[in-house]
Amino acid sequence: MKTIIKSLLATALLSSSLFALAETNDEKLLREAQQGDANAQVLMGYKACKDSDYYAALDWYEKAAKQAYGKDDQEWQWYQLASMYEGGQCIGAKTEQGSPNYPKALEWYTRVAFNPNPKNLSYHYNAKFRVADIYFFEEGGIKRDGAMAKRLYTELANISDNVIQQDKSGSAIKETRSNARYRLAQMHYYGEFATQNYQLAFQWAGKAALDNNTYATPLLAVLFYNGLGVKQDKAMGLELVEFACDKFAIEKACELYQQMKANLPVKY
Repeated sequence: MKTIIKSLLATALLSSSLFALAETNDEKLLREAQQGDANAQVLMGYKACKDSDYYAALDWYEKAAKQAYGKDDQEWQWYQLASMYEGGQCIGAKTEQGSPNYPKALEWYTRVAFNPNPKNLSYHYNAKFRVADIYFFEEGGIKRDGAMAKRLYTELANISDNVIQQDKSGSAIKETRSNARYRLAQMHYYGEFATQNYQLAFQWAGKAALDNNTYATPLLAVLFYNGLGVKQDKAMGLELVEFACDKFAIEKACELYQQMKANLPVKY
């Protein structure tokens, strides 16, 4: 019995010591973060996210991000912060934790997008795409700038296969390129901040589809079905939109498929 009591006391004392040590470590981390240690600030941001304290996390991550210039993870830090501002939540959170702040998101995406010496091309290019989308769609009340959006989409749409093949994040860069190509197809289809040119819409949608952009396929289908920018081929249009509906479960594609099957007029 005495042995059991001693064992329990030893366990209790050990647990108490570990708890005290944990408290000491937390206090040390906080002190280092407050004194400007960037690594400690990142860890404090991570801890705040784990505690679902979105605004505290933003504060710590931004403090660290301001010191990241020239470091190997600069793009990562800036991009993650921009994503948090845009989404109103910590990275990986399943629900919104605060109000999105598009001006701040744009500020940090811009740092990544226009850094003259990027260390990570995947974040660099995707930040350019996010900047373009924010300007094109007036997200968060940002003043629309279609010319800027088109310039960035065009730059991204023309990323060479060489760059994609040689970069370790090539698949992510290819996805960004495909999204930019799809945006250019949309712009030329609707004539928004670009000439309405169905041939160019067809060309860019085709290139986006070759890059595995799922949303480009329904647009190609509509162009084939209506003979816009390409010789009319209703059967091809129906085949493409059926594929997009079955393979990718895109709601728009499924709606178009039903309309084409019924031989109804369709538009994208």
